[in-house]
Amino acid sequence: MIITPGIHPDVFVAIVRVNSGHQATYSDDVCTEHLQQVFQSHFCPNAQTFPVFNGAEVNVVALQAIT
Repeated sequence: MIITPGIHPDVFVAIVRVNSGHQATYSDDVCTEHLQQVFQSHFCPNAQTFPVFNGAEVNVVALQAIT
């Protein structure tokens, strides 16, 4: 039997907080825009982030980036 922990309470609160109102699809929403700004402030103005759902999507983005 595999037991997995539930979502961290702070993560759950953050999801509930941003999950209201209407937002455009991925990459055109305010959360992704904020994420881009945070990464650019930490790394460089040209840094780009590509939020993905799971490991398989990470592999696809990584392969696209190097080809």
